[in-house]
Amino acid sequence: KRWVLEITHLGYKIFKKILSQDQPLVNFGKIKLIPDTLKIDEVVVQVRREMYKQKGDTLMVYPQAFRYMEGDNLLEIFRQIPGAKVTEEGDVYIGKMKIEKGLVNGRMLFGDDVRTLMKSLDAKDASVMAIYDEVDEKDEILRGDNARKRKVVNVMTFQQFTSYLAGNMMLEGGLDKNKDIDGGRQERYCANGDIGFYREQQQIRLKGGIDNRNLIIWSPPSGYTRKWNAGAEVNSTINESNRYAVSYDYGNEYSTEESLSNINYFPTDQFQSQFSENFNYNENDEKNHRIKLEYNYLKQRKVNIDASCDIGIYKSADLSDYYSDTYRDDVLLTKTERVGHSDNNSVNISPAVSFTKNIGIGGLKVSVYSNINKSNGNEIRNDTTFTVGFKERTVLNITTKRPDWNIVPS
Repeated sequence: KRWVLEITHLGYKIFKKILSQDQPLVNFGKIKLIPDTLKIDEVVVQVRREMYKQKGDTLMVYPQAFRYMEGDNLLEIFRQIPGAKVTEEGDVYIGKMKIEKGLVNGRMLFGDDVRTLMKSLDAKDASVMAIYDEVDEKDEILRGDNARKRKVVNVMTFQQFTSYLAGNMMLEGGLDKNKDIDGGRQERYCANGDIGFYREQQQIRLKGGIDNRNLIIWSPPSGYTRKWNAGAEVNSTINESNRYAVSYDYGNEYSTEESLSNINYFPTDQFQSQFSENFNYNENDEKNHRIKLEYNYLKQRKVNIDASCDIGIYKSADLSDYYSDTYRDDVLLTKTERVGHSDNNSVNISPAVSFTKNIGIGGLKVSVYSNINKSNGNEIRNDTTFTVGFKERTVLNITTKRPDWNIVPS
């Protein structure tokens, strides 16, 4: 009868000895294990990072623990957070509260423009995002401890920067799928873009675009629409208490509509047939200018002053032509022409001032605003009918003017 003695240890060769019944007592002395090296295949160890955690009243989000593609912005991270909602416009809601203030490394790099922050910063550049509630400073002056709270996000980035340049552009074009009255297909195109320079003390943004995709669908037959838009805005922080903003927007919409129709009348006892050929053309040109000035003075928990002035200028010109030829038994009976032209101009000025002061037991708020509107217009219409059989001609000229003033203080 025999026994086998084995001594094993990770990384060493097995020590093995055979014992027999003839050796009731064996002294091995000091046993030395010989190191052993074993080559194995490559092993990859993966540990999933923590995606988010609650730290007191602050939700800490770690963007690098989420899955995203190259070029994705911060909105892609929020789409994966339970309880968060991202709208088509780029607004982010945590629960029912909208994120109204955005910081980059503790600085208001993008001012009050949270949408641009979300769309401009790449997910790969963010190391951690802190989301928390903050008391609205303006509402605190009026309501004290009962002031409303707003949601804030502070994005910490791997690279520290004090300014940011962001731009977007979209181009598209092609042929209209619908044919015009001549049987051709109009070229359609759209180009929009904006560029902004952002830093803590000042944000400047320029935008512009053109669009003739005919998104205004005329009832057949066909029409043409072209839109222009351009604008600029500047937001600046003078110091801790004083801020101002200036913006200008321009819009132009030019559209035409033309139609060609034929009408057949049933024969009667007096004539065999009657046929009418009608052509209608309308043209509209609208221009809008808007200038907005804003100023804010805020002394924490004491005084808040908001002043603004909104100026709008509107101009519109309309032209219409109508031609109609009527034939009886293939003989020209009448020719009718109606030509119309109208102009409309208006200016709207809306100044407003709001003053809020904490008076100890609460807040006192006084607001004064007014709306001043001046508009005028004129219309000219010429109707001409020529009857072939009777050699008669009738001309109707109409001219009207519509001046108007409207002032509404409050």
